Amino acid sequence: MAHYTEGGIRKNLHEKALFKKVDGKWYYVDGEIQKPKPFIRSTDKISRNSPCPCGSGKKYKKCCASA
Repeated sequence: MAHYTEGGIRKNLHEKALFKKVDGKWYYVDGEIQKPKPFIRSTDKISRNSPCPCGSGKKYKKCCASA
């Protein structure tokens, strides 16, 4: 992974690179850019008006969402 700044914004570049060693020196041969995997939520998103999952009986937005 490479880190760089472009237009004042820090960015990351994921690349699977191929290097070759010739006479004790490594040379870049080719690279394949890896797209980041999408985030997959393991549970359903809690609605702000749903009961809080902590069991307080309050709405989520008035309980743990404001913490």
